[in-house]
Amino acid sequence: MSLVLIAGVVLSVHEALRIRTAETTLLQRNFDKDVDDALALVLARVAAQEQLLRAGLGLYTASDEVSATEWQTFTQQMRLHGQYPGLRSFGYAGRIKAVPSASPPEQMPVVYIEPTDEAASGGARNRMLRGLDMAALPVLQSAMVLARDSGEAALSGKLELAGMPGVPAEVQSVMYMPLYDGNAVPGEVAQRRQAIRGYVFGFSRMDELVESALLGQVDAMAVELFDGRLPVPEGRIYSARTAVARGEPPALERVAQFEMGQRGWTLRFEALPAYAATMPAGRSASVLAAGLLLTLLFTAALAFLMRQRARAERRAASMGSAYRRSEARAQTIVAHTSEGILTTDADGRVLSANPAVEAIFGWAPEALVGRPLESLVALPLGELGQPDTGDTLRRELAATTLDGRQVLVRAAASVMVLDGQRGYVVMLSDMTQQKLSELAAARIAQLNTAILQSAPFMVVSCDKAGVIQSVNAATERMLWYRRDELVGRSVFETLLLHDELVAHAAQASIDLGMEVPARALGARALRGLADESEWTLLRKDGSALPVNLAVAAMRDARGLPTGFVGIAYDISERKRSENYIRHLAHHDALTALPNRLLLQDRVEVAIEHAKRSGRQVAVMLLDLDHFKQINDSLGHGVGDAVLQAVATRLRETVRHSDTVARMGGDEFCVVLSDLDDRAEAVLVAQKILEAVRPTMPVGERELHITVSVGIAVFPDDGLALAALLQNADIAMYASKKRGRNAFEAFAPAMQADSNLRMTVEEGLRTALAQEELVLHFQPKVALADGRLLGVEALLRWNRPGHGLVAPSDFIGLAEDSGLILPIGEWVLRQACADAVRISTRLGYAVPMAVNMSPRQFRQPGLLHRVEEALETAGLAPALLELEITESVLIDDTEVAAALLQALHRKGVRLTIDDFGTGYSSLSYLHRFPVTTLKIDQSFIADLPSNPYSEAIVASVIGLARSLKLHVVAEGVETAEQHQRLCAHQCEGGQGYLFSHPLSLEALCQMLEQRQSVEADVT
Repeated sequence: MSLVLIAGVVLSVHEALRIRTAETTLLQRNFDKDVDDALALVLARVAAQEQLLRAGLGLYTASDEVSATEWQTFTQQMRLHGQYPGLRSFGYAGRIKAVPSASPPEQMPVVYIEPTDEAASGGARNRMLRGLDMAALPVLQSAMVLARDSGEAALSGKLELAGMPGVPAEVQSVMYMPLYDGNAVPGEVAQRRQAIRGYVFGFSRMDELVESALLGQVDAMAVELFDGRLPVPEGRIYSARTAVARGEPPALERVAQFEMGQRGWTLRFEALPAYAATMPAGRSASVLAAGLLLTLLFTAALAFLMRQRARAERRAASMGSAYRRSEARAQTIVAHTSEGILTTDADGRVLSANPAVEAIFGWAPEALVGRPLESLVALPLGELGQPDTGDTLRRELAATTLDGRQVLVRAAASVMVLDGQRGYVVMLSDMTQQKLSELAAARIAQLNTAILQSAPFMVVSCDKAGVIQSVNAATERMLWYRRDELVGRSVFETLLLHDELVAHAAQASIDLGMEVPARALGARALRGLADESEWTLLRKDGSALPVNLAVAAMRDARGLPTGFVGIAYDISERKRSENYIRHLAHHDALTALPNRLLLQDRVEVAIEHAKRSGRQVAVMLLDLDHFKQINDSLGHGVGDAVLQAVATRLRETVRHSDTVARMGGDEFCVVLSDLDDRAEAVLVAQKILEAVRPTMPVGERELHITVSVGIAVFPDDGLALAALLQNADIAMYASKKRGRNAFEAFAPAMQADSNLRMTVEEGLRTALAQEELVLHFQPKVALADGRLLGVEALLRWNRPGHGLVAPSDFIGLAEDSGLILPIGEWVLRQACADAVRISTRLGYAVPMAVNMSPRQFRQPGLLHRVEEALETAGLAPALLELEITESVLIDDTEVAAALLQALHRKGVRLTIDDFGTGYSSLSYLHRFPVTTLKIDQSFIADLPSNPYSEAIVASVIGLARSLKLHVVAEGVETAEQHQRLCAHQCEGGQGYLFSHPLSLEALCQMLEQRQSVEADVT
């Protein structure tokens, strides 16, 4: 009997230990899986934040400047707190440049930071962080340096933010993404340090980020996060509920080291007591209890049979004692098992309950006796058959506890016979926590799936051989494949370009110091290195999609790689913007021709080829003849159309291998490569003249355009572009001197003319400072009686060693060089001052006329300069007369009208000079406050021999009279001209017949003598 008892106990204990070992193994496996899932989700959360920073970087890449409103709108669209757990701030810090060095710049202040509204978490602190110089904080400085030098995202270490009124203290980490001048990442570290423009950054609470990754195990697992590869106290960023903190050894523990944001991190996980409760357990205890109970019952029965033949009293006493001991043992086991055990009678009324039932339902065991089982759980006991069938009824049922809580229990009932009466044994297990965990895990899985499927970027997973395992919805949208068309296919053969694979493998071989095969897509990821770069993916139709692809290795519980996951986002718009910007950097915006920068490259290539082949390269400069007159008379819109039409004709004239470039303004350059001799360039120049010369329709007009061409040839006329352009310019200037609509090939003798021109220009630049410019004055008289109507100021250059230089010899050069602006301002001031001197000396007011070039008229601030000149000289506005050409009125009429009206209101008189020439229109005469018309001297010179000129003169005089305008004839040199003008009742005249231009002193003397003669006559 003892052997039976021992054997039963041993077998029961052995089976219980076996089941307990299996439960422990399952618990450890589940713990390792939960840790792996949490770690993967932490990395995914950080990767999502990195993608957010890249999106912010894209905002700056798309436009040179980003306003605060644009940044706030972008941040709101990204829904920071809903999509990025732990993220407190998202902003941009801009560099304030100082002395270049390898260290961070002196200042990197926060320019934008969001969210800042009251309702947002961290909004109050974010408002206080505006303007913070991040470069001044050492803990942030190291991360900024790492991001700047690598061109990749970098995380800072532990940043402790002190508390303040209404804002608690927090421990955060900051991720930085560098932004460089020109938007692209420079190739060398030194270049990156020089080109750093700023950083897109994000502040994160790492504790919230880690807890969000626990997948519903917040109360069941404890976590510690350390900055660094070792779990040392000084590196601890976050710690919660750990056994170590309570001074207890942990039940289950796992330490994981990993890299995140180019920085080493350590996570330590512990399983709390509540963790074990989420797993199926207690079967070992149930098996032990049942085994011991059966052993005791069998032993008691055997003892009873062996002693039944003994004396009745002794047998009864022995049997009773054994039964009581067995019952005590069984009750002890039942009382300490973790599963609830109930016995009921045939009607389902409770006969007994162990303490575990109270733990589940809250009812004391004695309070349950006599209560119907259905008051606890609705278990249909009637479905069970006879005791000898061995049936067991199993259900998972909802139940209500004593305090009203809803719980989920697993029930198992079987029939028993006690004292000849039918009854039931019911085993109950609380499944609430396990089900809640399963539901939470399912919800997290659904959420992750929803996030994955709604993400705006591609997510593709593949095995180690590159066979695609899964894709998200964005992959289908971006690549135009259905999911089933991609799964099972090779990523190398379906999506990637062979040449790119080879190029990336070559770069990886250099970086890793080992041979990397072309299909080793995840070579860096397998070594724990960041692997993100630009790739070209192939769509279903074969078209190319440029993407930024990040590759990470997937690993099993043992850390062995099982495959790869790639996250890619479309950079087509960025590429288009980059290509457009690159095109703008190398092409003229108006004509789409190459600009100087691209021309330099083309010429260098052509010259190198010519050196090897012994051939020649011709550089031709072309300048449109009289283009300034078109621009001034018809406006810049017509001028732009002419430039575009000329560009088209030039492209159609030369070979595809030749280059046509716009140098600026109305100047073009043609490069002819691979020539045998200079004669070929001369033939092309002749073809260009013939191609440009035909009538050119521009809008409703037909214009006649010609060009002047200068030719320089490599190697005779220069060995580099600069020398060739200089000599071609000299030749072009010679063709203009020859009469325009011509070409000239450079000859050494032309250099002397060019040097002379440069000497004149240089002398003109110093003429103002050296007081070499002077004014002469020519009277305007009434033709009828000779009265003085006023004088016109005429510019002269008293050039040392050359005497007085006429305006025709330097005004054109002043216009071309821009010197006309300071010279014109000096003339205006000096003329006003001289008008006061003349009037004071003569004793009566003498009006002063001043010529104003179109360029000077269009210069901003003209009204102010006129007012200042009048005020400084003390001249009455009515004594100043500004002479302007018709082109000023036609070009940008609204601006011209406003300025002329302002001058008229001031009292200044306005004269149209050279009236009747150019592309004139009489419609402006009634729109502008003009007081006088001056007939151009080209019409006066032909009087009286040319009837056509006389008809024009008569018409202008009649027009002026009908519009109540004064009229003055220029260039009156003969008595016959005077008579004809008087016959047509012309009011005034000016020319050599009355006086040559005189110095101020000579003018005053002449007028004083005239005044004296008139006095003697009277």
